[in-house]
Amino acid sequence: MSESRRTSSGKPIGPELTLSEWADAMLSLAKTKEISTSQACCKVVLSEAQRRTILSLETTDEIRSKLTFPDRGSRTLHFTPAQLASICHALADPLATAQGKRRNQLLKAAEKVARGLDVAIGGRQTPR
Repeated sequence: MSESRRTSSGKPIGPELTLSEWADAMLSLAKTKEISTSQACCKVVLSEAQRRTILSLETTDEIRSKLTFPDRGSRTLHFTPAQLASICHALADPLATAQGKRRNQLLKAAEKVARGLDVAIGGRQTPR
């Protein structure tokens, strides 16, 4: 998420944040809005490839158990905001250094996870 919108002269619009910084900001916003980050439910639709990408990262056993099942295809999964922020943190470092196909896989997973966190805390639907 370090890429931000730019003006026609190439200057960034607003601050540039890493995915980890953005996730931390969203958790702070949740605290301000008095949204429980350990109990609120966030729905995220992840494809089999996106689940595999997240499973290839260092995540908690609880997150791994939610992502590990025999079904193929896309599935709607339920996470807490804290779990989605944890996935964002796990994605951030590999995303900063990855290239090519691996970077695309990480970006697709990051997009879905970040959208779920944004909808849960920001309270608005973002276009797909």
